[in-house]
Amino acid sequence: MAKRIPLPDISGLLSLRRMRRLASRTARRLGYYLTRDPASAVQADHLTRLFNALKINCVLDVGAHYGDFGTWLRGIGYAGLIVSFEPVAENFAVLEERSGRDTRWHAHQTALGSTAGTAELHLFSGNTFHSFLESSDYGRERFTTRMHVERSEVVRVERLEDILDGLVRDLADPAIFLKVDTQGFDLEVVRGLGTKVDRIRALQVEMAVRPIYEGTSNLVMDAWPELDRLGFRVSAMFPVSYDADGLSLVEFDCVMCRSHPVDATP
Repeated sequence: MAKRIPLPDISGLLSLRRMRRLASRTARRLGYYLTRDPASAVQADHLTRLFNALKINCVLDVGAHYGDFGTWLRGIGYAGLIVSFEPVAENFAVLEERSGRDTRWHAHQTALGSTAGTAELHLFSGNTFHSFLESSDYGRERFTTRMHVERSEVVRVERLEDILDGLVRDLADPAIFLKVDTQGFDLEVVRGLGTKVDRIRALQVEMAVRPIYEGTSNLVMDAWPELDRLGFRVSAMFPVSYDADGLSLVEFDCVMCRSHPVDATP
């Protein structure tokens, strides 16, 4: 007869999680956030105010990875539509499982860019650094164990201009926030909006102070003026990574909101 192995009693852990969720919901109603990370609380407060002011009811989550941003949004009280894009099969499996529990969260296994088709995506050992771009000398120096290419994967690429109407067809008055985290490819995603860029009320892109990829599109000195020409003004900036000294900024998330009509002049 097979020997039965007793399972651990996790009732206490489940009760703790329920208490934590209840405490978090109660705190949000009072205008507070429970977090171990003060910077996350500042970002949560800013995006909550921005979403309320602009009546955001749709978030396009590009480069969703495992769905961490969508989960975080739900955690700070956002209840609107989330549409996530993640091309890597292994990552998408996790994202699909997470989003599948939420009827207002849709996931698509595709990348976004300025040209539709297929492209080769480099899968780095660090899991979070997958990119269409090659790593730079600085990137390999700074993130040594996480920027070694293990393999490549051919993925589908769509343009937002081509698919945007279908994504928001169930919303009577779409108010869209575009979040992009595509490892140096961020501005290519924005360029893929084409004539529909004015449909975006606000966005968050990752900008590079020191590029960790070759040919990056999001170098701050280039990306900032381009987004300004498209009618976006800086609303907030949040650090993402630092140099080895822990003080020199390498990348930051830049939140921008629309403030004037699009200027198509280069």
